[in-house]
Amino acid sequence: MIADDFLPDDAFSDCTGPDKHEIAETLPRIDIAEPIAGIAFVSLDLPDAPDRIATRLRAGRKVIAPATVARKSQRVAALSLGAHEFLTLGPLDPDQLSARLDLLAGRSALPVDMALDARCGVLSLGDGAHALNEREARLFAVLLDRRGGFATHDELLQEVWGSREYDRQKLRVLINRLRKRIEPEPDMPRYLLAEAAIGYRIGRPASHRHI
Repeated sequence: MIADDFLPDDAFSDCTGPDKHEIAETLPRIDIAEPIAGIAFVSLDLPDAPDRIATRLRAGRKVIAPATVARKSQRVAALSLGAHEFLTLGPLDPDQLSARLDLLAGRSALPVDMALDARCGVLSLGDGAHALNEREARLFAVLLDRRGGFATHDELLQEVWGSREYDRQKLRVLINRLRKRIEPEPDMPRYLLAEAAIGYRIGRPASHRHI
């Protein structure tokens, strides 16, 4: 099995059977170039998941917390404990798994053709260039700095508006405005992705990485 060759032997020690099966079934559908050290999956369905996350973190592991969409509160709690990333199961998107593994392996999980010129506020994407205003450029600067990881609603409000006390509706309006400008299909975003109850991240469009 590909997981045996590219992940640590105990990567799934803190995973439920169904979660391990879903992740293991998805791994052969992505291109993994080399072994990834230090990864540990901790299922949030386990009653002692917080303790398991803490134990893995103390051991220096990079924790990915799998959970279903319905487990919003558990995902937020896991990230607040220090889990590095999460996976949304049921079903698991191969692009999401690929991006998370790339990110934790120190590789870029961003679209290869996306770049921000902060000096003039221009976002390059594919063959196009988009002029951004100050707030739009700040938002992209934060998201690009995450290299494909998420930024919370509060972090974005603080960085873009200067306070976490602003209404999140301001953030949603800004995101939607940007999607209309940069997304091929704004109603089905592939770049500016929402993480339910958590925040936003920059994603990679579906690619030829699937095998």
